[in-house]
Amino acid sequence: MGKLTEEEIERLSKRQYGRNLLTQEEIDDLRQEMERDGKWVRIEIQRLAAASYREQRPDCQGGIVLIWRGKGFGWRSQLGDARYERPGTHAVDSQGGVFKVEVRDDGEGVYEWVPVGKPVGL
Repeated sequence: MGKLTEEEIERLSKRQYGRNLLTQEEIDDLRQEMERDGKWVRIEIQRLAAASYREQRPDCQGGIVLIWRGKGFGWRSQLGDARYERPGTHAVDSQGGVFKVEVRDDGEGVYEWVPVGKPVGL
């Protein structure tokens, strides 16, 4: 079966002729696959943006490239303090590892770099 959209999954999950077209397990599996694929695409966009940034700036090899909304905007030798970056900012290291700034939801507003993509080849 090819990739299905969320609407197609909903349609297939509805009862027809007295039975479900897909079992709940099949529906859950399809939704998990869609989420995995979507996450992979988002990570690849960050890596491509970092590669483009490095290509345009030969002095920015190694270290990390900062990405906002799919575009490189800065370079650092290492991940710095996350509180100085906007939540949703991504960082891509030279091995392809991807990190994202998130705010911990504990009422204190603690910003942290969260790994979202393993280095390429691992």
